[in-house]
Amino acid sequence: MLTQQVRQGDVLIVRAEIPAGTRRRRGWTIAEGEATGHAHVLEAAPVEGATAELRALGERLFARILGGDARVMHPEHGPVVLPPGDYEIVRQREYVPPPIDSPTRRPTTRRVRD
Repeated sequence: MLTQQVRQGDVLIVRAEIPAGTRRRRGWTIAEGEATGHAHVLEAAPVEGATAELRALGERLFARILGGDARVMHPEHGPVVLPPGDYEIVRQREYVPPPIDSPTRRPTTRRVRD
């Protein structure tokens, strides 16, 4: 059972309120695997009474699960079970230092490539 947050590879799923102004997003892929081609996919079984929707606000992604448990599936990780509720999906980021020969460039971050 999910308490507050759970991680599946480079994806962090956190219980959160979905802010106003989000828009429904089509499809069930919550994160594409740039390196492997494998995707993290949200699955809800209507036969078990579960429904799910993905919502987006800019770069932020949210999931709303109703009526039963949903699962986040990925071929390289075990399934993550999400009980009914609202969640924010956060992609892991990594630090990118500036080149040594460029003291004026600032460090940045980028999404982790799964």
